[in-house]
Amino acid sequence: MNEQPPFGRAGESTREVPLGRPLARVEEEGQPGPDEETPLGQGFVPGDLARIEVGFFRHEMNLKEVFAYFEHEDDAEHSIALRGEPQETDPPAGGTKFSEVSLRAIVPADAAPGVYCFQRLEAETYGGRRLQFDQKTQERWRRWRFLVREEPDMPPTI
Repeated sequence: MNEQPPFGRAGESTREVPLGRPLARVEEEGQPGPDEETPLGQGFVPGDLARIEVGFFRHEMNLKEVFAYFEHEDDAEHSIALRGEPQETDPPAGGTKFSEVSLRAIVPADAAPGVYCFQRLEAETYGGRRLQFDQKTQERWRRWRFLVREEPDMPPTI
């Protein structure tokens, strides 16, 4: 198995790490193709931290926050928004800034069990505007999904 850091740096693309899969290791082989859905992994229960690490992206404006919205595949009334504050990773070059962001959310207590599918990726600028990421990025993220399971019934043990 080839161990590589899952996140890119300036000039490298970000490696996509599915929710529910350990972040420390990403396998080269077995990665989904562009038309395949990303594996669900173990899933989450209410109270778990869902997280996506975006190791490298470009932007020109100063960004205050980045959001990734996921909706329940059978009930659009249930959604989960992951959010994070981007951090610049390299000095700006020619007006372009390079950042990384850790998108996080605690799975809410009222989250309906089931599969949550990616809907959109947005950024809020310091000027207060909300912008969606470019279409190519949105399309690449369309395969991202994760599972929310019911809280287990097993009582705690000592």
